[in-house]
Amino acid sequence: RDIGVTGVQTCALPISRGTLNLGIGRNVLRGLTNGNNNVAIGNNSLVSTTAGSNVGVGAGTLRNNTTGAANTAIGNGALNLPTVCSNSVAVGNGALRNIASGTQANIGIGSNTLDSANGNDNISIGNGSSASLVGDKNISIGNDTSPGLAGSENVTIGYNSFNGLAIGSNNINIGSGAGVLDESGNFISSIDNSVLIGYDARPAADADTNEIVIGYSSRGFGSNTTTLGNSSIEATKIYGVYVTGQTAGTIASAGTIAPTLPVTFVSGTTTINTITPPTGISTTGGQITLVPKGLWSTGTSGNIALA
Repeated sequence: RDIGVTGVQTCALPISRGTLNLGIGRNVLRGLTNGNNNVAIGNNSLVSTTAGSNVGVGAGTLRNNTTGAANTAIGNGALNLPTVCSNSVAVGNGALRNIASGTQANIGIGSNTLDSANGNDNISIGNGSSASLVGDKNISIGNDTSPGLAGSENVTIGYNSFNGLAIGSNNINIGSGAGVLDESGNFISSIDNSVLIGYDARPAADADTNEIVIGYSSRGFGSNTTTLGNSSIEATKIYGVYVTGQTAGTIASAGTIAPTLPVTFVSGTTTINTITPPTGISTTGGQITLVPKGLWSTGTSGNIALA
């Protein structure tokens, strides 16, 4: 029930055990013992396998695989070197070629994608995408996206996005060139728990965390901040009641007060002459809201212009 097709002076299918296997090409399925349902098409495809349900189409596909099962490799050299790799899909010349042995459930489509990666449950689409990835559960779409990343559970979409990132997890990065440079033009090597969306969207600095930057050529404001748009945006339209997401604190009225939240309750009756702006507003401007809980008033001896 096995079929072997070979050229001159070769033995394509010297199988001692196994059924329902198809081999076409030089040295295909040479090491097969009891594996079933394999398809090997191309010289040196599935040379060493003893497992089943593998498909190798192209010269050298799954060449060194021994006990890994249920793989599909299409393209010269795809899944060439790992000795044990299961439930993976490699489509493209050199796709998953040097991926670490023992990895599981990776999908790579594109020349050299996931080439020497080490991790499980990754999806990579694009030439050179995630070539040296180390980590699990990443999704990368686009040529040269996150080629050298060490991290898990990232979503990267767009040509060259996260191109220089070395360490990072739990990020969403969408847009050509997004997450490559920081606000000052320096390369980003580390970022975590952040969202960067838009062409050339940049965090404020390397090693930021929990930063959201959305918009064409938008520039971030730092860890634990959100930026929408860039300096060319002239208006922002948001429907509904503005909700800060924070519990408004209460401070006592005094000659100088220093609110730290966008909405702050103020108690007491002392006249307020100076307001120290919170971080962010002090550098780029903004708005705070003071809600009276007492009969205080304002004076103009400090930085308040209108009493």
